[in-house]
Amino acid sequence: MSFKVYVNPDDLKAVSSEWNQLVQRYSNDVSGLDITASYDWTNTLWQTREDVAEKLVVVEKDLDTITAILPLYKSKSKLFFLSYDTMALFSNLYGGRQGLILSEVSQKSIENLIGYAADHIHGWGTLTLSFVRGSTQERLCKQTLSNVGLQFELIAEAESPYIELDSNWDDFLKSMPKKLRWTMKSSEKRLREIGQVEYKHFTRSDEVDEFLEAVMIIESDSWKNEAGTAISKNEFQENFYRHFTPSAAKNNWLSGHLLTLDGEPIAYIYGMSFGSTFYDFKESYKETYKKYSPGHVLKSFAFPELISRDISIYDFMGKCEDYKMRWTDKKYGRVTYIVYNKTLVGKMLALKSKLIGILRKYRKA
Repeated sequence: MSFKVYVNPDDLKAVSSEWNQLVQRYSNDVSGLDITASYDWTNTLWQTREDVAEKLVVVEKDLDTITAILPLYKSKSKLFFLSYDTMALFSNLYGGRQGLILSEVSQKSIENLIGYAADHIHGWGTLTLSFVRGSTQERLCKQTLSNVGLQFELIAEAESPYIELDSNWDDFLKSMPKKLRWTMKSSEKRLREIGQVEYKHFTRSDEVDEFLEAVMIIESDSWKNEAGTAISKNEFQENFYRHFTPSAAKNNWLSGHLLTLDGEPIAYIYGMSFGSTFYDFKESYKETYKKYSPGHVLKSFAFPELISRDISIYDFMGKCEDYKMRWTDKKYGRVTYIVYNKTLVGKMLALKSKLIGILRKYRKA
């Protein structure tokens, strides 16, 4: 086994294909990695998060074959008079289902990767890792950390909803709640009474600009604009998606869905198809047409299109918001751990955390 640390994003292009293949191998269900662990997503973050000063990717090889990848970023911190680095998985900056990128999910491969980080990346006090709750990676990583004597603790948990799609649209439609079926059908009928309704699925590189322009038009008149959560209101997100979308289209991942009324964009779903999973990163509709439930109408077109392309999982990503939970009761959990190095500062940070925990329990008592 040999290790190499990359600090120049241009050098990573040489491993991009193998990187994406490893991620895709373990992305067939919601217990594994998702598209936000891919090379293209990581590279886009590298290019757009200029505020992150130090970025590195550890690559492990067995002869000429990549066996593990650990994308990290560093931040400076201080504990009293001691300076140290905090490290975290790159996709912690902006991502979904995370974990270590491995050719084989085993305790030995995890031990090799964590061991290299502990012994050869100097100056860090904490390492933040995230996994899907209950996954093999989570279980093996916790065992490995205990075996090598690294202290760790759970610091965050979150849940995201997803839908399991039937292989047949009619069967899937019948499985939906009656109210949803009625809303989709009646809303489409009412929209058609006031204009021409059209649906378009964007997948190609030459369609990227048209789709992103439609997304921005809808966002400017959506409830998200008023709330300040629209893409156009977030400089980082707008910059990120303008960089990532062309790259995704080249890889045949882009899956953008648009609903128009007399040629006017009124609802969109910004998504990616990666393996057999569709990732719903963003969706919205024009507030002007809220009473027609354009988001529901759009899904009545998008679902059968995705099913026809052998998509079996619709991952809503993000939080379990009310509008998502109308479609499903299925959820997966994401957990985040902080790992303390064996160094003096790492041990002090672990002790500090324990004392804070004891104090909180005492105050609650």
